[in-house]
Parts: sequence; structure tokens; C-alpha cells
Amino acid sequence: MITADNYARMADLAAALASALQQLFARHRLAWHVSRVGARLEFGFAAQPPRNGSESAQQMQPLLERAIHLYLLNRGVLLTPFHNMMLVSPATQPADIDRLTRGLDACLSHLVGEMP
Repeated sequence: MITADNYARMADLAAALASALQQLFARHRLAWHVSRVGARLEFGFAAQPPRNGSESAQQMQPLLERAIHLYLLNRGVLLTPFHNMMLVSPATQPADIDRLTRGLDACLSHLVGEMP
């Protein structure tokens, strides 16, 4: 339902997700960024968000993106299959964000070789 309370809740959860993602990237020593507009987020494979289409194209890593998407999909988490986009909705729960960040944390551990 479109209400001021739902919009505020979505923005709060999106801010929490953005913070959790930045913490993951820092912990794994990845110079990646998070962009957020309201309840829409995406992450990219460069320290700073792109300022135009050319910069966006230069930052793309299709094989890495595909690996992350498949890793998460095999664990029941679906990212939008472009721009690593995530949308927080009125139905999103804190547990959903935890599930996403736990899955991505495990994925990044594999990708950067931190698994035992």
C-alpha cells in the first residue's frame, strides 16, 4: 500500500542495506560502491559511482556479475539481473536483508579466496 509510513520504512531498510553492503565490501577489501535512490539500490565494481554512461560501461564486469547472481540464486536470493539492482518494498523484512547480506558475504569470501 502506498503510504507515508511504508515509504519511510522502505527508505530506512534501504539505508540499512546500503550500510551493510558497504561494510561487506570494506571487510573483503573491495573498492566497490553502493548507489541508492530512495528504496532502490545497486552496487558497482568501482570505488565511485559512475557519472555517465561511458563510466558505467567501463566499470561493468559481466562475468563477475553473473557469478554473484548465480551464487545467490542457487541459495534462494534473486538480484535484478542488471546493475546488481535491489528494490526494497513494503513487503521487505529485515530478515530478507540479512539473508541477502549473509549470502553475498559468503559469495565474496569464495571470490576473494577467504574460504578454508
